[in-house]
Amino acid sequence: MPCKNNQEIDLNNGFFSKFFKNDPIEKLWNLLSSIKFLKSENLIKADNKVGVMCWEKNDQIKEFCKTKLKDILNDGVEKSNTNFNLIDESGEVVWIVLDDNDFNELIASAFTVVNALSQEISNESVMGLIFPLIIENKDNLNYLDLEQRLYLVFNENPPGYYPLVYQNETRQPIAEIELYDLIKNSGIGFNKDQRKWFSVDKIPI
Repeated sequence: MPCKNNQEIDLNNGFFSKFFKNDPIEKLWNLLSSIKFLKSENLIKADNKVGVMCWEKNDQIKEFCKTKLKDILNDGVEKSNTNFNLIDESGEVVWIVLDDNDFNELIASAFTVVNALSQEISNESVMGLIFPLIIENKDNLNYLDLEQRLYLVFNENPPGYYPLVYQNETRQPIAEIELYDLIKNSGIGFNKDQRKWFSVDKIPI
């Protein structure tokens, strides 16, 4: 079961319900957790952290992290080893950064946190999830290099992942295409519409 607490998931009210309103929770979970297939790649791998990008209003996200998030992560039979850190950009955006040495556990924690935010605050609370990537092998790479910051972004427009690459503060569109080409057949659920590969400013991870 993807959600780690014992609370029943309401598919009619939440971030993930906007993806497939008439489909079971397994399909939603399979789309998000498809990033686990990066483990089979020998050039690129996912780091053991994820940033949950949130809209902040009236300090609701801060209060949620302060009073509820730890209990939500540790609810259930097996307690989570996922750590979290709140990063406030002093505006309308805050980040909940999760890290866990067990990548599968990290994905489950991300799903749980997003679902909890959607149901306890608003289904508009979450803007997306951002997974940083690591280059393991530079051989045969033309446009990707160690000076860049590589990410997979998961959002709803349309639902799925897309690559995002920065060097300093400048996007690298050609490198993004190379990244996509490297892992597009891995099994990850991609958003293939490049017009919807949006920039994300000031990613803190």
